[in-house]
Amino acid sequence: MNPERDRRLRPMKVEAVTMDEGQLQADARHSTEWLKSVFRCCIEGILSVDRKGKVLAANPAAASLLGYTEAELLGRDLDQLLGSNSPTSLFSQLSEMRGNKPLEISAPHRYGDNLALRLRLTTVESAPVHCFLLMMVDVSNETSFRQQLTYQSKHDPLTGMMNRTTLEGVLRRVLQRLQASPARSRYWLAWLDLSGFKAVNESFGHHGGDLLLKRVATLMQSLKGDKGIIGRVGGNEFAWIIQAVSEHDALARVTKMCERIRAFQLPWGNHSLRVGVTASLVPIKAEDSIVNVFLEANAYCDEAKRQGRNRIVVGSDDKGRLRGQLTVSSLATQIPAALENDQFALYLMGIFSTEGQLCGAEVLIRYPEGKQLIMPTEIILAAETHGLMAALDEWVVKTTLFRLQSVTRWPADFYIAINLSTITLSQPDFLDRIKVILNNSNVDPKRLVFEVTETATLVDPDNIFHALQKIRGLGCRVALDDFGQGTSSLTMMEKITADFLKIDGHFVYDARHNLLHQQMVEAVAKLSKTLGLKTVAEHVRSIEDASLLAGLGVDAVQGFAFQKPMEWSAFFQSAIYGNSLD
Repeated sequence: MNPERDRRLRPMKVEAVTMDEGQLQADARHSTEWLKSVFRCCIEGILSVDRKGKVLAANPAAASLLGYTEAELLGRDLDQLLGSNSPTSLFSQLSEMRGNKPLEISAPHRYGDNLALRLRLTTVESAPVHCFLLMMVDVSNETSFRQQLTYQSKHDPLTGMMNRTTLEGVLRRVLQRLQASPARSRYWLAWLDLSGFKAVNESFGHHGGDLLLKRVATLMQSLKGDKGIIGRVGGNEFAWIIQAVSEHDALARVTKMCERIRAFQLPWGNHSLRVGVTASLVPIKAEDSIVNVFLEANAYCDEAKRQGRNRIVVGSDDKGRLRGQLTVSSLATQIPAALENDQFALYLMGIFSTEGQLCGAEVLIRYPEGKQLIMPTEIILAAETHGLMAALDEWVVKTTLFRLQSVTRWPADFYIAINLSTITLSQPDFLDRIKVILNNSNVDPKRLVFEVTETATLVDPDNIFHALQKIRGLGCRVALDDFGQGTSSLTMMEKITADFLKIDGHFVYDARHNLLHQQMVEAVAKLSKTLGLKTVAEHVRSIEDASLLAGLGVDAVQGFAFQKPMEWSAFFQSAIYGNSLD
């Protein structure tokens, strides 16, 4: 016999609990009154509708949102009320989307402007009459902010023109059109380089230079033609996509554009501000790439400047295509030997607190060629297009760590920032090699900050996020660079485990004269503090800009107002070992 087993098998005594029917009805009434109270007090707009999309009831929030009284909404048709012109009724669309993402629409307010509404439909099967609840949230401010971010990611903040990224997208579509039907249309790319701004800025300040640039940009927009597309691709550089029947026609347009630009005068007190312009014109062919078209146009424009400026050089088919391509190709062939023989030069650009104290430096690469230095943009372009980017990044990291081992005095909290490309981070064994290099050095990992651009995180988010976690696992820190270029920046802040956030110069450049950019910088700075991130503003042009940014909550600044890039040893001798900065 097993007493414990007998006890477990003994039948349980179940007692029935009964409730008075009146009590049940009272509870039901109480529950109904409670639900009505919730319905009326909810801050979201709620409409109760039947199967035909007719309004049965509305809460005060819904009435206020749409500009009606609750009584006026009763019996109204949903499509008419919310201004839907779709052949499929709004109620049908919402019914199909139940349980999925909400529907966003533009709906009319009774007394004027349209509202951006986010709608979600739920079924109420336990109600006395089978009905549906339509939840309405006003997302007008959110939609407007998102539209502003999208616009700003596609346009130059100073001139309002398309930026380089957007223009590259247009050029991509032109190339696709040519590849689909080569004989149908003919296109050219004109590259225009404006000159004379240095003298204007020195004599009349940056405000005078900026205003002159904006007015000239407006003039160019008016002269580009109905089928022409023009954008700002650099500081004083513009690219113009022209559709024309012949090279002669395209050249005539560019000539007219340049003549009008040179003739333009901006009154400024007792002076007239003017600029010069040098240009090139190259044909766009189906077999071209975006990179090569831009490089060729830029190279021919450089040739025009060497010939004496204020002229136009045509890069036609008989002249051979591509001095620009040859420049990139020849540079690419030199990169392996340059890496092996340590021929690249490392420069450093200081990062300063808003009080002017040096707190870090960003590593920049240069390539000496004769008496000239080839800049990072060209080096990176050559490396990326010829599969050498990971090797270049690894050389920068190894050389940086090797040189840091000889640093004997470090300012408190000083760090070195190194840029890594998406291509490099996507290689599974790259960070393993960096770990070995780091372990063999005497450099504190916390002194290293690896920068990755925000737009890079949008290309391959899962792999990039994983790589950034591995970087932090090595004891190093992470910076999200060029923040604000993408349209999902705020989402990135939540997902990425970073330590620094570098606000794109797009928002910093004209912050003193652009209230929206001030508000965006301030919002990003506040949110960064909430998330425990330090903010760095790029491209700071003046001490006044730095003071404004400090007031907006930015932690650090970087730009020519504080320091230009300096060769490695000169930087450490001047900035770290006590001599004053140049």
